[in-house]
Amino acid sequence: FSSNGLQRLEFSMPGTHQAFQIQIDGKEPRTKVSFAGAKRFKNQKTLFFSEGLQVKLTAEEPNTGQQSGVEKTYYSLDGSGFIPYQDPVRMFFHEKRFEVDLTPPKSTHEILPPYFGNILSARSSLILKSADGLSGVKTLGYRFDDEEERIYRRPLTGRILKDLEEGPHTLTYFSEDQVGNLEKESRIKFFIDHTPPVTGLQVLGEQHVDEDRGKTFVAATTRFRVLAKEKINELNLIRYAIDEGPKEPYKNPFLLPESEGRHQIRFDASDRVENF
Repeated sequence: FSSNGLQRLEFSMPGTHQAFQIQIDGKEPRTKVSFAGAKRFKNQKTLFFSEGLQVKLTAEEPNTGQQSGVEKTYYSLDGSGFIPYQDPVRMFFHEKRFEVDLTPPKSTHEILPPYFGNILSARSSLILKSADGLSGVKTLGYRFDDEEERIYRRPLTGRILKDLEEGPHTLTYFSEDQVGNLEKESRIKFFIDHTPPVTGLQVLGEQHVDEDRGKTFVAATTRFRVLAKEKINELNLIRYAIDEGPKEPYKNPFLLPESEGRHQIRFDASDRVENF
């Protein structure tokens, strides 16, 4: 028979003639696979599931008229021998490849200068990274102290750190993969320093302060010492400049130019986390 469906069969013999109607079923059943009980994620090559996966097979005959019906279906896991599925289905196979992901991502952190031990400033940078070898990272979250969770999108620096009050803080971070595996939280304890060193100028030698005119007069031999004090970490650099000259590192007390007249001294200092 060359086609499916209802066919007629006749044959004759001496003294008899017989005719039969025959239903031809040449179409195989179609088996569908459905998944439940777990989160899922699909990339270009693989379908990932979390823990708790349930697989259901449903076999149906194509709707082409009267069919013989589904008898049994069979399945195989990881290349093992085929065994009957518990529902009555007919032997016709489709293959679905999937991978169960039970491993959470792994996140790390990096601190970029300037920093001094665990002391940071608004100029420092906290870099977070996360990797997942199976379904992939969905989100990388973090929070400072008891604040609400935020999604990490860029290095934590500048305004983000400047908005933290000066003092000790804790950064908590964690990531989640595409099927809901949540990483155990990691924590970094650090201290934010927003305060630059306190500076001052000491006059060594002859001087006269005219309070009425708001001026200080010094001799050509008078020297000047720049003072700086840092309360949280350590001093890094002290600089000074005379008049419109460039700032240069301060090492020892210095003299003013020999030219008579008004002069201006500018000075500053930085600590190890570049607070000026």
